[in-house]
Amino acid sequence: MNTLPLRLLVIEDAPDDAELLRLELRRAGYDVTMRRVETLEGMETALGEREWDLVVSDHSMPGMTSFNALGVLREHNLDLPFIIFSGGIGEEEAVAAMRAGAKDYVMKGNVARLVPAISRELKQAEARRQRRAAEASIRELQQMREFALESAHIGEWEIDLATRAFRPSPRFFRLFGHATPPQAWSYEEAMAQIAPDDRPRVDDAFRRALDRDDEMDVEFRVTWRDGTLHWVWARARRFTPERRPPVLAGIVVDIGQRKETEAQLHQALKMEAIGQLTGGIAHDFNNLLTVILGNSGLLQEAVGDDPELTELIDSIHAAGRSGAELTKRLLAFARQQPLQVREIDLGNYLGEAAPLLRQPLGPDIRLDFAIEPGLPPARIDPSQLSTVLLNLVINARDAMPGGGAVTIAAERMTTPVEQYDGAFVRLAVRDTGTGMPPEVAARAIEPFFTTKEVGKGTGLGLSMVNGFVRQSGGHMSIESKPGQGTAINICLPSVLASRLDQQVQERAPVAAAPRATTILVADDDRAVRGFLVAVARGLGHRVIEAADGAEALAALAVAPEIELLFSDVAMPNGMTGYELAAAARQKRPDLKILLTSGFPAKEVLQRAALDPDIRVLQKPYDPAELAENITRALGDRP
Repeated sequence: MNTLPLRLLVIEDAPDDAELLRLELRRAGYDVTMRRVETLEGMETALGEREWDLVVSDHSMPGMTSFNALGVLREHNLDLPFIIFSGGIGEEEAVAAMRAGAKDYVMKGNVARLVPAISRELKQAEARRQRRAAEASIRELQQMREFALESAHIGEWEIDLATRAFRPSPRFFRLFGHATPPQAWSYEEAMAQIAPDDRPRVDDAFRRALDRDDEMDVEFRVTWRDGTLHWVWARARRFTPERRPPVLAGIVVDIGQRKETEAQLHQALKMEAIGQLTGGIAHDFNNLLTVILGNSGLLQEAVGDDPELTELIDSIHAAGRSGAELTKRLLAFARQQPLQVREIDLGNYLGEAAPLLRQPLGPDIRLDFAIEPGLPPARIDPSQLSTVLLNLVINARDAMPGGGAVTIAAERMTTPVEQYDGAFVRLAVRDTGTGMPPEVAARAIEPFFTTKEVGKGTGLGLSMVNGFVRQSGGHMSIESKPGQGTAINICLPSVLASRLDQQVQERAPVAAAPRATTILVADDDRAVRGFLVAVARGLGHRVIEAADGAEALAALAVAPEIELLFSDVAMPNGMTGYELAAAARQKRPDLKILLTSGFPAKEVLQRAALDPDIRVLQKPYDPAELAENITRALGDRP
C-alpha cells in the first residue's frame, strides 16, 4: 500500500498519547514525521525549523492551553490545520477554541475519529493552498496585464449591444484628457471630443461595428480641454462573454509619438530629397554659369569701346553673378557649399562688417551691436558668415516697414559643465518687427517657404542660413512672437570646442549639501530615477519622484516647497525635458531647473546654451558630479 507523507507537530505533555497517535496514523497509511513539544517555546522553535502539514494539540498542559498555541499560529500567520486531541475539554471551551481557529476537537477516548478528521483537514488545507496559488496567479496575470496596458498607454472600453451603455476604463479617460473619470459619461460625449474633421469617419466606423458586425480599426484626433489635439487609434470587435449580453469591446491607444515620428521622418525625407535635388541642380548651374560669366568676360574685352555692346555684355555678366549667388544659396541649403574655415575674432569681424550690414537698412532702421569683450575665436567661413548676416539683416528690414532697430549680439555661452565654458559662442540677430506666429516660425527654415509677396522672396534665405550653420557644426533657433519681433540665435563652435572630446577628470567624494531642500526628480527610467533619488536623499534633500512630464507638473501644482526640478531631456508621453522646463517655468518662474541627457554633448550643450538659465548635466556621471551639479543648480555654490 502506498503511504502518504505527513509532517505532524504534536503539542502534548504525555509521550504515550503522542506515540498512540503515531501508530494510529501509520495504520491508516501515513508515513509520519512527528515532532512532540510541551511548551510554547518548543512550539516556536519547531515552527521556525521547518514546514508542517498539521498541528494536533492537547487542550490543557502545564503552563499553557490550546488557546495559547492558536495564538502562536496567528502570530506566525500560518494556515495550518489545528485539531485539539484532549480528554479534558468542555463543550463551551471546545466551541471557543473552534472560534479561535481550531478546525476540530476529538476526545482522547475516541482516537478512531481522529484519523478521519486529520484526513479531512489535510484535504481542505490542500484545497485552500491550491485556491491561494490560483488567486495569486490571477493577481500576477492581472498586474502584468495592467502594467502592459499602462506602459503601452492603452485604454479599454465596451458598449453593451443590448442597452448601448458605454463603459470606458480610467485609462480611456486619460487618453481623452481627463485626469479623473467623469461622474457620468456617454458615447455622445466621447464623440464630442473627437476632432470635427475626424468625427464622421469615426462615427461611421462605430456604426458599422455595432450594426453590421464589422471589425473597427480607425485613427483619429481627440481634443483635450486645453484645446490641444492628440492622436489615438481605436480597434474593436464583437464579443459574447459568459453570463453577459454581447458587447462591442475594444481598445484605444495613444499614437501621438508614432505620428510625430512619422511626421519627422516625412519632413526629413522631404528635406533630404530637396537637398539632393537642389545640390545637383546647383552643381549643374555652376557649370552653365561658368560658361556664361567666362564668355561674357571674353566678349567684354573683344568689343572694345562699343557702348551698346558693352551695355548688353554687362547685363549678361550681372545676370550671371545673380545666378551664382542663387546657386550658393542652393548649395548652402543642401549643405554642400565648400567652406574655407578660419579662426576669427567676432568682435573685430563685426566691426569691419558694420558698413556692409548698414547699407540695406535705410534711414528709418537703426543697427546696434552688443559684443561681449574677450570672446574666444570662432571657427567659421568668414565670407559665408557675411552672406548669412546680410541675409538676416535684410529679413529684419523687411519685417519693419515702419522702421525700428536691428541688434547683432555676440556673447560667450555658459554651459552647465564648467570645463566646457567658452566652447560655443552665440551670434544673435534681433529685430523689433512684426514677428511671426508659432506655426509660421516652425516652417521658416523650410525651403521655398516665404511670407513675402510674390516676386519679393525666394524662400531660401533661412534654409541657406540653417544649412550653413549646421555644416559649420553649429545650431540655429528662432524666437518670435507677433508684434514683438524676431530673434535668430546661432550657436557656433569656438576653438575651445575640442574640450568636449576630452576625458572627464576624477571626481571628489560626495559631500553633504550646504542646506536641505525639496527636489522634484523626473525620469522615465526607474533604475536611473532610483539612483538620482538615492544621491539626492543622501545629500539630505527631500525628493519627490515623477515618471513623466505630466506627473511632474501635477507634483509642482500641489507641492509649492519644490525648489529644483531635475529632469531627463528625453521622456515619453509627448513631453521632453525642455518642454517640461518651459511649462514648469510658466507655473513657477522662480523654479530652478537642472536637465540631464545622454545625447551627444555638442548637441545638448548647443541647445542648452541658447537658454543659459537652464543647466544641463551630460550623462554619464558619477554621484560626486551629480551632487556638485545639484548644489550649483540650487545656487549654493558658484
